[in-house]
Amino acid sequence: MQHYFHQVHLAWDPRELNQAVGFLVIHFCLNTENPSARRFLENLGKQFPKIGKLNRKFIQTVGRIPLAARLPSAFTEETELSLSQIHFCLAFYQGALSTDITSVAAKAFAEEELSRFSDGQAANELVQKCDTLCEEAFNTLAISTHDSDKFNKVFMRYAVILNMALGSSNSFLTIACDFNLEQILNVAAIARVGAHINQHIKVSLQPYEPQEDYDLIITDQMKSYPHHDSARVVVLLGMNYGPDYTELNRVLKQLYFDKLQF
Repeated sequence: MQHYFHQVHLAWDPRELNQAVGFLVIHFCLNTENPSARRFLENLGKQFPKIGKLNRKFIQTVGRIPLAARLPSAFTEETELSLSQIHFCLAFYQGALSTDITSVAAKAFAEEELSRFSDGQAANELVQKCDTLCEEAFNTLAISTHDSDKFNKVFMRYAVILNMALGSSNSFLTIACDFNLEQILNVAAIARVGAHINQHIKVSLQPYEPQEDYDLIITDQMKSYPHHDSARVVVLLGMNYGPDYTELNRVLKQLYFDKLQF
């Protein structure tokens, strides 16, 4: 593409040439596995300092989330490519993203993505964090935040990346299961509890051991855990009692969100 533009352009400097190539890559190259597209996107942050600044800001912010701090390096690389696409389009082409999705639909989609890991006020706080990142991006590029169409479509993409980061993390909540059952039944009970846990929340369910540290202890007994003062305790009334699992998932989402603070 660059060879073609070199032949037909009208006295374009390298910056203008890169913007023209960027337009094609951003709007028509949806698969960034292409080596040439990857190289181009990787260099955008170097060629255009504001884009590089916004990429770093987003990645650093996500990196401060305890549950996302152990993200695989491959995920971080893919994230930067996606951010370069978003920020390049926003900087040079007025954020003309997804003409087939409305601003309202984009906002609703983003909020649904972020609610997978938290409920109620916690979810609202996560939405606000993402909203703040969008405002910073628009202010850095001197674009009005009152343009709801552009804002919500960038917000949607930020929310998807943030959601993917949390889902790709190697971190999890460590949960002990302390049931008054013989060993073989205890294994089955732990599996049953696991089947009811929100699939978007990463957990490690383990038989209770007094010397280990846990984020949460699930039990069917009214008892104290003096060696685990910092761990939450959830008492199940029965393995098949639905309201117990509703409350358990509410507690898990809150614990998960507590680790999302950034």
